[in-house]
Amino acid sequence: MKQVIEATNVFKKYPIELMRKKRRQFFKILFDGFPKIEHVQALNGVSLRIQQGECVGIIGPNGSGKSTLLSIIAGILKADSGNIKTKGKIVSLFDTKLGRQEMSADTNRRFLCGLFGMPRKQISKTKSAVFKTAGLSNFADTPMIKYSRGMRDRLMLSLSLSVKPDILLLDEVLSESDEAFRSKFAKAIRKYASSGKTVIMISHELALVEKMCARTIWLDKGTIRMDANTAKVLKTYREASCNATKI
Repeated sequence: MKQVIEATNVFKKYPIELMRKKRRQFFKILFDGFPKIEHVQALNGVSLRIQQGECVGIIGPNGSGKSTLLSIIAGILKADSGNIKTKGKIVSLFDTKLGRQEMSADTNRRFLCGLFGMPRKQISKTKSAVFKTAGLSNFADTPMIKYSRGMRDRLMLSLSLSVKPDILLLDEVLSESDEAFRSKFAKAIRKYASSGKTVIMISHELALVEKMCARTIWLDKGTIRMDANTAKVLKTYREASCNATKI
């Protein structure tokens, strides 16, 4: 299998204003000059390679750099330094509350399929399959504003697979879905990856990562702490989390 993602020594930091009290801001600037800026290091020299056909999980505590890494791979954010190389069409699903919420689910499906690059002739043909896979065949004409978070997740996941991207990036999109759909989707993702597509998913739900991913990357404070087969990484991660709670 060919390499589809390569990250080399990637760094990313975000500025944080130390002075946040707006009522004092004018006088602070007047007497002391502009407030000092400090930075938080989101990614600290991350390097990785991902092959075609892999389904890779990314785990780690909040603030470890998971979403930043996926956003840089997707091209949404730019790294401060380092290199990212990708091959193929990328679809990133970071927020399932997309589109026009007052419009029907199918109207949003057609708009987003076009946005994701699906040929116009295919958009109408995929309607039935998308809603059936999502378990929402009776809700195609329902306004999105009436969809629950779980329903939105299911629709957007099904829609993303229908577009057939070479690389699919998922950030915590199954947190509100029921166990039956999770099992169904895990099976669909494994099948999708076996067809030569690449999937990278962020999740705090380790059981889901275990079901879907053969390989897992553990990020901690912007660095890769471990990158190996999922069973090995999750065992070490659980042990570390357990030890941390005892301190």
